[in-house]
Parts: sequence; C-alpha cells; structure tokens
Amino acid sequence: MERILMTGGSGFIGHHFHEEFHERSIINYDIQPPFEEKESEFVQGSILEKDKLNEALKEVDIVLHLAATHFDFQENYFKTNVDGTANLLEKMSENNIKKLVFYSSVAVYGELNDGITEEVIPVPNIPYGESKFQAEKLVEQWCEKDSERSALIIRPAVVYGPYNFGNVFNLIKQIDSGFFLNIGDGQNVKSIVYVKNLVNYTLELMKEMLPGVKIYNGVDRPNYGIFDLTSIIANKLNKKVPYRLPLFIAKTLALPFDLLSAVTGKDVIITRKRIDKFCSSTHFIPENLKKEGIKQDVSTEKGIEETINWYKSVNWKQLYAEWQERVKKYN
Repeated sequence: MERILMTGGSGFIGHHFHEEFHERSIINYDIQPPFEEKESEFVQGSILEKDKLNEALKEVDIVLHLAATHFDFQENYFKTNVDGTANLLEKMSENNIKKLVFYSSVAVYGELNDGITEEVIPVPNIPYGESKFQAEKLVEQWCEKDSERSALIIRPAVVYGPYNFGNVFNLIKQIDSGFFLNIGDGQNVKSIVYVKNLVNYTLELMKEMLPGVKIYNGVDRPNYGIFDLTSIIANKLNKKVPYRLPLFIAKTLALPFDLLSAVTGKDVIITRKRIDKFCSSTHFIPENLKKEGIKQDVSTEKGIEETINWYKSVNWKQLYAEWQERVKKYN
C-alpha cells in the first residue's frame, strides 16, 4: 500500500481526493484541519515550515502537492507557491521520495488563449501564473538531479464541483438570482474541469509514473463558449437563459465601481478589470491526456447538474461564510 502525503489536503480538491483514496494510506498536511472529518492522518503545518515537513514525510512513497496561494488579484503568491515548493522538494530529497504530483495551473500560459496544448511555451503575465511557472521549473530541476525521480505536472483549468465557491459557483448563484447578464457576444471559450474528472485523471496517471517529468492540461471536453455554458447552467436551474449586454455598455456601467475601488482600495465585484477577464477566452486542450487514453467519466452537463444538485441541497450561504472565515489566513 502506497503511503501518500497530500499538501493542502484540507481544501476543495483534497476533499474529493479523500473520497477516492480508499485503499491507500494518506497523510493530509495542511495549515488547517479538513472542513469535514476524514479518516486520513492529519498533520497541521505549513510548507514553509521545514522541520514539520521533514517529520511528515517520513516513510512516504509519493507526494501530491496541492498547497498554494491562488486567490484573484493578490500579490503574495511567491512565498507559498515557489519557496514552499522548494522546501517540499528539499525535504523529499532528504527522505529519498522519488514520486511527485504537482498541481500547477493553466495560468502559466498567460494571455495565450486559442486552443492551447501542452506543447505551447508558457508566458505567464500575472504574479500567480509566474509563481506556478517558477515552481514547475523547480520540479523539473529536482527530477533532473536523479534519473529515478518522476513527476506529473498538472495544469488545471477552472475547477468546479461540490464544495467549491469559485467562478462556476458564482455563475450558478448569479443565474439562480435572476440578475445575471452575459456580456459581449458570448463566444469566448471558458475551459473548465469537473473536480471528479480531475481527480480521476490524476489517479489514472499515477498508476504508471515513469522517470522524468510529464505535463498535462487538466481540462474537460468539449470546450464551451460562455453563452453556451451559462445556457447549460440556466437550463439545469430551470431559469431563463441570460440576456446579452453589449461590451461597451457594460464597461461604461462599470466606471463608478472602478472609482469606488480606487478610492477605497477594496476589490469590488463589478470592475472593467473583471469584465475583461470574463470576456476573455481561456481555451485549453488536454492533448496529453488524450494521447494517454485517459477518459472523461463525467460530461460537463452532468458535472454542472451534480454541482447544482449539491448547491440546492445544502445551506450554501452558511458554507460560504464558513469558507470565507477559513481562507482569511491565506490573504
């Protein structure tokens, strides 16, 4: 039985990995306990704490590195994502651990957005993407130092599913409220991945980890334009498909919110920066998953349906408030 250490295993993706690691021994290494009780061994610690990391890595066979700082429009990414990864690799080397699964991000590709495969050279354009790309380089260097080491670098697109409060959850919530409008022509592609698919892709790849580094885009197919995606959500919610608002009108309406953000120094929901992000394409292709013959178990329509069923079955406002309290320590 392989002994696996998951950094950041108390979070959303870690929660879903716990659901699948039935026959394995898991150590969840995180700065906070999981939001639901798990059978895994929990070690409270940061990847910035070398001594704690070293102790947790004793007798571990493989590391699944999920821990990261990733929230939008922040600047403090490098300490956790780069320095923390360097600490982890150092202690893995000292404990003779030769297998690593590292969760990076499609953010490493920067503004490149037209059907991007793993062959494209990343050009990160935001601090988060740059921090993940630097961490990838550290992983590659770690592998090069020992011909027996193997690493999977997985670059997920937007991940969604039960217990996630990110972009897709916000779309569901806003469309359900009846106050959501599409902006622009809605043809811009938004690559996403259902968390259960992402976990399955990873587990399939972990079955045969050969020496060296392999990189995979974690993306579901097909890729939908934002209008089609919001239409799927609306139909699953039994709501009207959102209307489209011309881009120039949306940006004009956002001007007061830009001013408010500038005056208060606070991030607000409606700004031109956020509108630009919403209207940009993020179109990625999981070419290497396809080459490996890794199948997508759950369709996007089914993944959204399961997420909406969860959203309707829980007190999401309470869960969301609890989640916000938990993530304050990352800010």
